Amino acid sequence: MSEPNDFAELLPAVQAVLVRYRKERRLSELARSIGFSKNRLTEIMYGKRKLTPYYLIKLIEAGAMTVGQLFNGTDIRELSHEKRIMARRLLIDAAVIDILDEEMQLLLKEAVDQKRIEDLKTILKTVLKK
Repeated sequence: MSEPNDFAELLPAVQAVLVRYRKERRLSELARSIGFSKNRLTEIMYGKRKLTPYYLIKLIEAGAMTVGQLFNGTDIRELSHEKRIMARRLLIDAAVIDILDEEMQLLLKEAVDQKRIEDLKTILKTVLKK
């Protein structure tokens, strides 16, 4: 999945959480729990470091915030296509995504190896459907 350009749109929600942790004097504790330096979280908080899915997932896994907070409680079905994909990826455990990616690669390889062009087209249309 290519990264949508709208991660910056999620920055205010992340900043609010980080500011709350800083005010509660727990930013260092949060940084340690997710394996970052306090400086890295401060850079994100002030917009000096690009917000990426990696940082979002780490903050969610640490319990610092929820996917719902990121999208202001909006029902996932009401989000744009790109944001729905992003929300689903944040909600699904990374191990599950890895397994699904492996399975998809096997299906595609099998379809190509057996020259099942129609199956390949169907798989690709389903995966790439917008």
